[in-house]
Amino acid sequence: MKRCLKCDTLFEGEPWTCVACGYIPEKINGYLSFAPDLTGISAFDVHSFKDLGETLDNSFWFPPRNRLITWAFKKYFSNVKEYLEIGCGTGYVLKGISDCNPGMNITGTDIFSEALPTAEERLAGKANFIQTNALHLPFRDEFDVIGAFDVIEHIEEDVMAMHELYKALKPGGSVLITVPRHMFLWSDVDTTAHHKRRYGSAEFRRKVEEAGFSITRLFSFGMLTLPIQYLSRKLLLKKSEKHSDVLELNMSPITSFILEKLMDIDQIPIKLGINYPFAGSLVVVAKKV
Repeated sequence: MKRCLKCDTLFEGEPWTCVACGYIPEKINGYLSFAPDLTGISAFDVHSFKDLGETLDNSFWFPPRNRLITWAFKKYFSNVKEYLEIGCGTGYVLKGISDCNPGMNITGTDIFSEALPTAEERLAGKANFIQTNALHLPFRDEFDVIGAFDVIEHIEEDVMAMHELYKALKPGGSVLITVPRHMFLWSDVDTTAHHKRRYGSAEFRRKVEEAGFSITRLFSFGMLTLPIQYLSRKLLLKKSEKHSDVLELNMSPITSFILEKLMDIDQIPIKLGINYPFAGSLVVVAKKV
């Protein structure tokens, strides 16, 4: 159901007009905005969205991460009709999920409306997009699955955000969430990306359960590239004014190719049910109970 963020009334149908108080969200950059006060209020360089959108396909990290996410989506979820992605950015992951799961009704959200035109172009009419704050979603009991990929670590009130996802899911619905792992990897990469934290496995499990979820599976990926990430971040990475350099997106084609293949090999044990004790990122599949 839709939720009015002014009076908390729940209602169904179109348009986005509250049946109780008549509130209609304004449009910013052509998108319904449910957190207009947060638009433009960030240290994040919104002008980098287009550049990042064009760079992700050539990175070593994002294509294999997409393959793992789409594998997990198809393995753990079936008969998904309504899907929401929080912090969809330029729509890179959203397109991968859409391509592998045709027929879903897809909603993409981001706090930055500046990212949404690139996402809309990438999805080519296969999704609806709105600007909103993950801490105050305009939905209740609406979605079968909600995805949040490297988003929760940006939010100070991370448990509150995950509980908001819980409330937006239908009974029995599920979340698929990725977050960066291991504080010993903290570096300029995290600072530039405006992360609040990296997670330990036990910490993340506790917070997901605190938000109300029952965990189906918690696992890591990026074990084979972990030593390279550590050396890159602690010994080799120099500060750069270029956003994509600091985020490890600009590498030589040969280096990217080798690292991407390592990432693909890394996924083989994961798909067989093996959980790594150390790896660069955490993935959780969890259910609303």
